[in-house]
Amino acid sequence: MSRFSFVLRLSGFTGVAVGFVVESYIALLRDPILYGGAQSVPGWLGSIPTALLVGSLAVLFYGTILDDVFEGWVDLLTICAVGGQWAVPFGTYLVTTTGPGSPAGLLVVVGYVFQALAALAVAITYLRRGRTRSS
Repeated sequence: MSRFSFVLRLSGFTGVAVGFVVESYIALLRDPILYGGAQSVPGWLGSIPTALLVGSLAVLFYGTILDDVFEGWVDLLTICAVGGQWAVPFGTYLVTTTGPGSPAGLLVVVGYVFQALAALAVAITYLRRGRTRSS
């Protein structure tokens, strides 16, 4: 296992853990026994757990196939995958706490672009290597 694969897996498992902690926090705030069900959930908690969990599962997948599929550019793929995984939830948090007109919205867009680039690189490399193996 390469160090880039290790970084991807570590970031993926950390993201899954943080996503579950945030989901547990939301469940705790909505608990009718502890808070009587009157506690409202802050707006920044809306899509952050989903973005964390989905991004982390994608990064975990990239970490498992990285050494088998990629020969070069693994550092760029690692930067794109980890950057996209953490930029989207962090940018969403900043946008919802500072207001919709803040420049933090650019961080969300950059995170989605990073995720798309990583997914495109994995798909193209996987298809290209699959075609050369079958020929």
